[in-house]
Amino acid sequence: MNESRAYGEGAAKRRDEKKAEQYFELLLSEKEYTDRQIADNLQANLKVLGTVFTVIVAVLGWLFSTGTGTHLMPHEKGLVLLALVALASIAVLMGINFNGLAFGYMTYKTDHLGPLFEKHLARPNPLVASRFIATTPAGRSIVASTVLLSAGQAVLSLVLFVAGSTLIWRAIPTNPSARVLFWTAVPVVTLLLVAAIGCALLGWSAMQANRR
Repeated sequence: MNESRAYGEGAAKRRDEKKAEQYFELLLSEKEYTDRQIADNLQANLKVLGTVFTVIVAVLGWLFSTGTGTHLMPHEKGLVLLALVALASIAVLMGINFNGLAFGYMTYKTDHLGPLFEKHLARPNPLVASRFIATTPAGRSIVASTVLLSAGQAVLSLVLFVAGSTLIWRAIPTNPSARVLFWTAVPVVTLLLVAAIGCALLGWSAMQANRR
């Protein structure tokens, strides 16, 4: 009788240990998936920004440094500048999307998976790297550089937007078709630029809230 009871208790213990091991493996696989999502989104953001930056520099060089660019009509130059603003704004929106997904997975990893590991292992939450970095001098330098880069991009976009709009507007008296171009391109680019700046501010606010 005692042997049967001991055997039953041993079998139950082995089942519990197996379930605990399976649960731990499930948590690990979820952590690995989250890490891949974070890395993929950040990598996609870097590719988008790197490509767009290269394109903008190349187009500006073509526009102001080559014979082809200097022979464009003023409203055509203005359209190119507005196109660059639209491209930069779209890149910012895509970057915010990718960064938002990455930060979302970071929060999921820290605030959801971390406590599950903590409870299962009976140890302090081990998945707090992003929150820890945010409180260090490195985190403060990241915040400062992000602010400066965002401000620089916004100022550059505004300069190009004003320059492009002005060139098209001034071409209207001598080229009536430029009026249609002005009232078509300028509102669209304005919408994209405002959306990019607004979403950047919202993303900044969300990041600050997450750091706290």
